[in-house]
Amino acid sequence: MKKLILSGILIIANIIIIQAQSNQSFKSYWDKGYHLESEDGNFKMKFGGRIQHQWSFFSQDNATENKFGESINGSEFRRIRFYNSGTIYNFVSYKLQLEFSGGTTTLKDAFISINKIPVVGKLTLGHFKEPFGLDNLNSSKDMTFIERASNVDMTLGRNNGFMLSNTAFGKKATWAFGAFKDTDKFGKEVSNNYNFTGRVTALPIINDDLTKVLHIGLAFSQRNPNQNEYQLKSKPEANLLPRYIDTETITQVNNIQLLGAEIAYVHNSFSLQSEYIKSKVNRQQSFENYSFSGYYLEASYFLTGEHKNYSNKIGYFKRVSPKSNFNPQGNGIGAIELVARYSSTDYSDKSVNGGVLNNFTVGANWHLNPCLLYTS
Repeated sequence: MKKLILSGILIIANIIIIQAQSNQSFKSYWDKGYHLESEDGNFKMKFGGRIQHQWSFFSQDNATENKFGESINGSEFRRIRFYNSGTIYNFVSYKLQLEFSGGTTTLKDAFISINKIPVVGKLTLGHFKEPFGLDNLNSSKDMTFIERASNVDMTLGRNNGFMLSNTAFGKKATWAFGAFKDTDKFGKEVSNNYNFTGRVTALPIINDDLTKVLHIGLAFSQRNPNQNEYQLKSKPEANLLPRYIDTETITQVNNIQLLGAEIAYVHNSFSLQSEYIKSKVNRQQSFENYSFSGYYLEASYFLTGEHKNYSNKIGYFKRVSPKSNFNPQGNGIGAIELVARYSSTDYSDKSVNGGVLNNFTVGANWHLNPCLLYTS
């Protein structure tokens, strides 16, 4: 980890040296993070992060308490992150992001991208999210809920790999395909096998200001598990609760095939979003195969007139900017969003009795400004 932090410092130092050698002036400004940019636009830097703190209060019946133990009310820092990203000589970009919650420093993003390559678009190498799932790709600072739906545990998260990606048809479609190796939370490889993941999206409906959007997407991943073992487990959509459903370790696994289907619709202040994910476990001959799945449906409505911020450059959502930032000494109240979600995840099939988890969540989000959100 010391080497990782040192690498980040060296990146920053190199850009400062470049600035001095080129004798360019840099401008600094704030736009959802602190920016530095050279006058010719060839060099850019951004510093940002997030602090997410939550309180949880639980009530459960006797059967649940007997099976999983007593759930204790509490609080935690859900996420504490710092990142530095930027562009070097216009065509090369990078990002370094570290996580500090949980008592250890872990790696989130550490990658370099070569941009604007003819035909193929962008080549990304390093440690980053595999292109699978709409809510998985949405940043945790831009999601509708502080926790993703429970079926996210079937998705892939971040791994070491390389990926090609681009837009198509005038930014009415995106595609991304890559090869990856499974890693631990420090970015260290835990498998010698390659996994292949791809995602395509399209916009059958889109207007100029992105207030009316219909997004559809498909993703697929071919996984080759380490030591021929596989396990899925999920908790209710509250991080302080234990994992309620668990396939336990499945052995003699040849490969896993993941399929994801996603749809989202934005109509001014109202939006709907849904995903279905299926995990097919193919085992060695004479052993039975398994299939697990999960889905969610969520709805959102802004009482104050804003709308979900869809990015047709990347095929998922970014943070919302209120029409008026909260100002206790003025007229600004921020953006108020009502939200609801139902999800169901099934980890039972044939001889595997992993359980079924159904969640129903309602809440309200108060976006005080583009950087501060209160949710309940």
